Amino acid sequence: MSAAPERSGGEIDSPAVATVPPTAVEHLPFPMTEEQKDALAADIGRAFPAWRIWRANGVWYATGPCPLPGCFCSRTLHAPDPSGLCRQLDNGERQRLAPESAP
Repeated sequence: MSAAPERSGGEIDSPAVATVPPTAVEHLPFPMTEEQKDALAADIGRAFPAWRIWRANGVWYATGPCPLPGCFCSRTLHAPDPSGLCRQLDNGERQRLAPESAP
């Protein structure tokens, strides 16, 4: 597995991580219409293409790849709001793209 390029300060430079800062969705006007929520879910999905974004019963979900090398299972993240889900996705992508540590 190749290491992800890094920005200054040791941050991983990936399109998914760099596209939507976790705080970007915290300043959205609430309450949102269903159409706005659908559009936001689609935007988050475009920012994190390895993940499928969905909502059910007021909870935001993302199903995507496991961060363990060689593991082909998927995992599902959940949060009560889109900003919480984006934070988890950002952390998940950083884990997935981080270089493997030497034994």
